[in-house]
Amino acid sequence: MRMEASETEDQAGEMNTTITVPRGFNLNTVVQIVGFLVLFGTVVAGWSNLQNNQTNFGRFIEEQKLFNGKVEERFVNGGKILSQVPVLQNDLARIEATSDKANSAQDDRIGRLADSANDIRSGVSDLKTQLALVKQSLDRIEAWGDIVQSPIMRRRNGSSDVPN
Repeated sequence: MRMEASETEDQAGEMNTTITVPRGFNLNTVVQIVGFLVLFGTVVAGWSNLQNNQTNFGRFIEEQKLFNGKVEERFVNGGKILSQVPVLQNDLARIEATSDKANSAQDDRIGRLADSANDIRSGVSDLKTQLALVKQSLDRIEAWGDIVQSPIMRRRNGSSDVPN
């Protein structure tokens, strides 16, 4: 008993495959054989997938071991760094103290400069006042000179160059 397959071409030019089953096979036998082949293919595919997953899992375990080693190394290095924290805190305190001293010295200098600026302002103000007094005095002297130079004052003083 032999199964035969034949291919025929239809009017549209497509190939059709026809399987001819000898008279000794019935439909149940064909379905069971096809079902067994599908089951066998599924088992083979599952087994292959399982082997692949186990290989990938083995790689994952190796990667995790490397990662855990790196993490452990970082913890060890972190411990070394943490042991240096008190030294760094002392350095920071010293830098802060130096900075505070520098800031206070700068504040003192700024205060002295402000005092000097105030002294200069008061000096300029005093000079301005004195210049105003000098100007008033000069204005008075000039006004007095105008009075002395006036014809009336010349007559009082008995000056002869005064016209009548």
